[in-house]
Amino acid sequence: MTRFTHDSIADLGSLTDRERQVLSLLADGPSNRAMAGKLGITERTVKAHLTNLMRKLGIESRLEAALISNLYGNEILHKGDHP
Repeated sequence: MTRFTHDSIADLGSLTDRERQVLSLLADGPSNRAMAGKLGITERTVKAHLTNLMRKLGIESRLEAALISNLYGNEILHKGDHP
């Protein structure tokens, strides 16, 4: 399992707005279908965003992504607001 440290929070800035939205939704454990419905996109697009954000953050599982979402919820949605 990859370690995601507080120092790695800077990596959240590499995520697109939509990737951050998908990541923030993971905290509650919804299915890809549920996230797709909430965001008005297809399940396939949700899967693509998940794959991309996991690659960018250097994590290997949806569980790790959900943990990051829980730990850094506020920073995830607001990271792109600051250059």
